[in-house]
Amino acid sequence: MNVRRAVSSDVVELGATLASAFADDPWMRWTVDAEDHDQRLAQIYELTLREIAVPHGVVWTTDECDAVAVWVPTQPTATSLVVPEPLKAELHKLAGSRACAAATAQELVVARLPRDAIWYLAVIGVRSDRQQRGLGSAVLGPMLERLTRDRLVAVLDTSTAANVAFYTRHGFEVADELDLPAGGPHVWIMCREPAQPRDGRVPARRV
Repeated sequence: MNVRRAVSSDVVELGATLASAFADDPWMRWTVDAEDHDQRLAQIYELTLREIAVPHGVVWTTDECDAVAVWVPTQPTATSLVVPEPLKAELHKLAGSRACAAATAQELVVARLPRDAIWYLAVIGVRSDRQQRGLGSAVLGPMLERLTRDRLVAVLDTSTAANVAFYTRHGFEVADELDLPAGGPHVWIMCREPAQPRDGRVPARRV
């Protein structure tokens, strides 16, 4: 299995992979209209991959595009955080009847993210028929190595308890929790801090 950086020609396949991986995800079920749900998911992921993640973030996948990990920088001036209005409008449309719930959920979670985090794991997914084969860990590997080497703080959020255990195995710890309003899912915010060196000295971080 080969893990590589994703390119623009992978976007459609990766969108389908993430739609498959998140078909029953509590967050996506809460924030995306149930009508034509799978199709909406695929289009949402395609748009965000094409317009934000691939050009401005770091996206790792396999040659078969059956697993993907999407990272974006979290600095206040990061290009990846500036969503063009036409893209916002399109994502709002794709969320359908859940558009207001989606906007509220995003605002609540973003407000709780640790301010010292440098990278945000926006999404990681494995196609449903390829899960439990180590692909998720494989596409996480390259960026986790970079975070460890450069002593960078990373953050993520998840609404699935099983994912909490998975991320814990990869060095993340629960930093905060919240329940989305009006009966929405529980959300865990997890942070990965650089380990302290044995001699006690803390080298400067490199972005």
